[in-house]
Amino acid sequence: MRVLLSRRLRRRDESGALLVLTGLVLVVLLTLCAFTADLGVAYVNKRQLQTAADAAALGSAVVFAQGATTGTGCAGMVTAHQVEARAEAVAKVADNDNDASPATPTFTPTCDALGLKVSVRASATSPGFFGPIVGRSSYAVDRTASARVTVAGSVGAGLRPLALCSRDLLTLTRFPSPVLKFTGPSQGGGGSAQDCPDTMNPGNWWTLRCPSANDNLAYNLAHGCRNPVSMVPDQPAPGSTTLRPHLLSYCADPDAHPESCLTSDPGNMRDSGSLSAMKALVDSEETFFLPAFCGTPTCNPGAVTVDGGSNAVYPVFRLIAVRLCGFHFGNGNGAYQSTTTDCGNNPSGFNASSGGNQTNYMLVSVQQVNVSGPVVNTGCTIGAPCDTGLRQVTMTE
Repeated sequence: MRVLLSRRLRRRDESGALLVLTGLVLVVLLTLCAFTADLGVAYVNKRQLQTAADAAALGSAVVFAQGATTGTGCAGMVTAHQVEARAEAVAKVADNDNDASPATPTFTPTCDALGLKVSVRASATSPGFFGPIVGRSSYAVDRTASARVTVAGSVGAGLRPLALCSRDLLTLTRFPSPVLKFTGPSQGGGGSAQDCPDTMNPGNWWTLRCPSANDNLAYNLAHGCRNPVSMVPDQPAPGSTTLRPHLLSYCADPDAHPESCLTSDPGNMRDSGSLSAMKALVDSEETFFLPAFCGTPTCNPGAVTVDGGSNAVYPVFRLIAVRLCGFHFGNGNGAYQSTTTDCGNNPSGFNASSGGNQTNYMLVSVQQVNVSGPVVNTGCTIGAPCDTGLRQVTMTE
């Protein structure tokens, strides 16, 4: 009798202990579930905040890339456009659609040897839905991102295959530039030229073939090249004695690098199709790209494989974006000009009607544009003499 009673009392005591233990386990599990749910929400908000930081860095970098430059380099670009760039960064973070409450982001533009680096740090407070049960009502989350603005070394489709002598680029100090006169060869490429006399190619007007394409000159002037064009990469500094050999060596076999080694096209700039395409470019006010080869005085003699007709090779030394204001290719129908918008800024008074039958030139306003294309090491910094106004924005972190 005593044994049975003792066993019943022990079972009753053990049942009570099990209930207490179960209750404690449930509290722990509920706490873990609460933290897991809140941390899951915080993780999602953190990922969305990263997207917002990326957008803020990229958007503010684009503001810098598209802002006008006045020859003051990277530091001047930051001073001129940091207010609107900061506003763009703040707007991108504020537009981030999640459950977190974002704070004003930290925005830091920095100039270095590569160009402009824009860093953004975004922070927010992610709410705790179950955390208040254990005294945790919110969670701090933050993310960083950075983007770079550099001098672009490549352009996508749309380049017009008309070569320029680099001598004509030496006066670039601001974008958009006043109207400039880019002189071409005279007498069918075989006569004397004002700028680059050592690059005259009989039977060629510095007209080029587009890379990896066989379209005729008139089509390419009207529509642009189908494929990207890039500067010769890893160029030595202008003034270096190794610059010209580097350009020519890279293009010793133009078929190996068709995007950077453009061959000549003996097409006629004065035929009706080519002239109509050029007039349409003037009237449309379209911004398009042109390549430049390295001529005197930067490369002396010029970095061009001189040969007649279609055998000349032009290594791409620089790329520029222009608006065509006018041109003169001989007399009569070969002269045309506009004076609207940027083309009205013509302090030198250039006129497309001046010159004789063997005179060839273009009147352009050089533009600053943000371009897309392969990343090419140009060795050029923003505001340096080699800067022709092309900008490229890339994410770095």
